Amino acid sequence: MSQISKVVLKDVDGNVLHPQTDAGIVSVNDAAGSPSNVQSEIQALREKQSEMANIDFFVNKGDVNSDADLPAQDYKNGWAYYVATAGVYKGQTCEVGDTIVCKADFSGTANDEDWYVIQANARRPVEGVAASTARNLIIFADASGKQAEDSGISIEAVTKKASIVIEHGAAIPRDDLRDDAIVFEKLA
Repeated sequence: MSQISKVVLKDVDGNVLHPQTDAGIVSVNDAAGSPSNVQSEIQALREKQSEMANIDFFVNKGDVNSDADLPAQDYKNGWAYYVATAGVYKGQTCEVGDTIVCKADFSGTANDEDWYVIQANARRPVEGVAASTARNLIIFADASGKQAEDSGISIEAVTKKASIVIEHGAAIPRDDLRDDAIVFEKLA
């Protein structure tokens, strides 16, 4: 059994020499763990890079509608479908104009989680709290315009106050209004 020794080559002044070698004689393992050499592995990487450069990450596969549904099997990562008819596809409610994209190859069993939807009309989505009171108004929670929360004010309370203002004109029962209410007085 041979032993491998590391040798540092130096010139007469003690400077380390960096000898050139041929990549074909430097041994390494390939991706499978089998013996290979640096030159072969560099070539394999170049070929893989070339293949990757030619991959279409979104492959337009056409429309999805009441006559043409998404494939139930043999689908591939990157396939994209335009929603031409609103409906529920792969468990997700879609509107016309949305795009449904496959994010995983078919693996023997169809899975709704292999798909996601890019909404066409989602310009600036607003996120809300986990729970709120039904029929309460929402307010923005911060200056981002993306975070909403329950205001604690019901739509009924707002319509009651508005009807009092309209009904009574300038003679508004002040005790029915909040202290910070804006009151519009009827001009004579």
